[in-house]
Amino acid sequence: MIAGAAGPAYEAIRRILTRNRIGVAVIGILAWSHAGSTLADGAADHAAAQYKYTNKLIDSNDPYLLLHAHNPVDWYPWGAEALAKARRENKPIFISIGYSTCYWCHVAERTIYSNPDIAKLMNQWFVNVKVDSEQRPDLDRIYMMARQIMTGQGGWPNNLFLTHDL
Repeated sequence: MIAGAAGPAYEAIRRILTRNRIGVAVIGILAWSHAGSTLADGAADHAAAQYKYTNKLIDSNDPYLLLHAHNPVDWYPWGAEALAKARRENKPIFISIGYSTCYWCHVAERTIYSNPDIAKLMNQWFVNVKVDSEQRPDLDRIYMMARQIMTGQGGWPNNLFLTHDL
């Protein structure tokens, strides 16, 4: 069982997934309120920063995944390692699908995924998986269709929660 506050989050997501009989739940992350600085200021700060964090995306050759390699979010690329970790730790998967020229994907990188406070919660409650839709169009199609069925709309970044048993 998941200890602490992650337990209720996992149980709530599990109930939604079970009730809908769908292995995907779309939950929009609206964490823009802390982004008081302008994007230009954020870009300058980001470029000048020393890398305090490094995650599993650092081994990728994909420019979009490498953009997130120094986020405090403990990102994993899609694959067996991430899925096994989710099963082993009994955590839901937060999957974020985007692409390198997506404006809102870059905004999310600067305002959400670079925030250590948000990352701490994401790392505690989820196994976080980043996917480049241009490199994995198969996954993009599956999860975009799921989002469109559940919400009637789609777009990027496509952020979803998955159960660890897919």
